[in-house]
Amino acid sequence: MEQEVLCRLALIQIPGIGDLFAKLLTEYFKGAKHLFTSSRKELALIPGVGNYLLGNLTSSKIKNEVFLRAEQELIFTEKHNIKIIFYDQLGYPEKLKGIDDAPFILFYKGADVLQTTKILSLVGTRKATGYGEDVTRKITEDLKDENILIVSGLAYGIDTFAHKFAIENELPTVGVLAHGLDRIYPHKNKGLAEKMVENGGLLTEFFSGTNPDRENFPKRNRIVAGIADATVVIEATVKGGALITARIANSYSRDVLAVPGRTIDFYSKGCNWIIKNEQAALIESGQDILKALNWTEAPEVFENKNQLELFLNLSNDEKAILDVLKNNGTANKERLAVQLNQKLSVLSGMLFNMEMNGIIKALPGNNYQLKA
Repeated sequence: MEQEVLCRLALIQIPGIGDLFAKLLTEYFKGAKHLFTSSRKELALIPGVGNYLLGNLTSSKIKNEVFLRAEQELIFTEKHNIKIIFYDQLGYPEKLKGIDDAPFILFYKGADVLQTTKILSLVGTRKATGYGEDVTRKITEDLKDENILIVSGLAYGIDTFAHKFAIENELPTVGVLAHGLDRIYPHKNKGLAEKMVENGGLLTEFFSGTNPDRENFPKRNRIVAGIADATVVIEATVKGGALITARIANSYSRDVLAVPGRTIDFYSKGCNWIIKNEQAALIESGQDILKALNWTEAPEVFENKNQLELFLNLSNDEKAILDVLKNNGTANKERLAVQLNQKLSVLSGMLFNMEMNGIIKALPGNNYQLKA
């Protein structure tokens, strides 16, 4: 197992390998070990592997460099009690697994809370006002008796208040970082981060030694949006990072909720704008959140007879698609083709028929999910 972990740590560092390609390659080879022992001829047969990537995958210099870095990271994680979680492992956050651009690898330090059923991301401006602080406090107080995981980005402002008040109200909270777990940014939140690890944790996709560079924050934001049932925007400017997270959440077909503010308040303009443009539902309290997400009581269980009959009439290939969607929530068409060993043209026809029969529905980015 350790050799497979090393190979995966090495794979994700190869230039030209992103999260999606890393997943497709490990699915194609049933792991990463065989990938590094395959011949150039074998690798050239993989769909989508061009000359640039082929050169990197077969370069002795690059392979030596990435394996050395992988060994260093494995030593670091073992020394600091950090879990390495790959996208196809049981410990990987289920909701995050459902998005196409989910990280291939996660590093996590903390309590076992990533599989919490109900997860909320609270986001907002780094220059939070007293109003934003009060609203964050009220929301977490309203939710204190609910089994909800609070996620944010451990930045200044609303993020800090979200983590702080979650701890005060005995709610588990996880901070998603835009850097490696060898540091805390901002450093002022180091004490807060240490408290979070006791009943929550710290999560990142970045190797140790990675700086909190500007380009890392949008990547961080997609995890904040993708890991949760809903993203709650508490205070935000029109061009703030919180609205970027909200837009990402919308693209994942996740609920976005926002707290309104006065029309003259600069740090509420973003919230007011997404509410006005129907990109977020208006909420004023934790109780509003519970109602918006139907978390106030157990949902009614019923059977749709017509849909069950349609399921019974599916072909074996269509049932295989159904099984993938049941297990993963959503799936990308290209990934389905690789996973089910189907030609894209054939798969597209099956997906179209299932969509027309009301069994599945299409989502942005060639993604599909079961129709409710």
